[in-house]
Amino acid sequence: MSTSWAKSTAILHAGAKKAWGEAFTYAHAGGGSSSIVAVFDTEHVEVDPETGAHVTSSTPNLGVELADLSSPPADGDTVTRDADGQRWLVLESQIDGQGWATLILQETE
Repeated sequence: MSTSWAKSTAILHAGAKKAWGEAFTYAHAGGGSSSIVAVFDTEHVEVDPETGAHVTSSTPNLGVELADLSSPPADGDTVTRDADGQRWLVLESQIDGQGWATLILQETE
């Protein structure tokens, strides 16, 4: 990765966190937690189970800067929004190779 590309993505990530970031507590399933600022979103996706029916669903996800975590994200970790205590389970971690990851979440009870 070129230095200018790394600088550009770092500026982009910092801007996203500043504009849309919220405080969360990230807890690793194996122990340990981190206080982070991350970008929450509920992406609407079209689901076509090959029936021809038009079905949509929403998928909560969280954009995180990997450097903010004490260890890499893993399935089974949990994330709690500090402002309201809402908690999610990490179902999947999609690391982008640029220091950022999108975590696919599932709301917990």
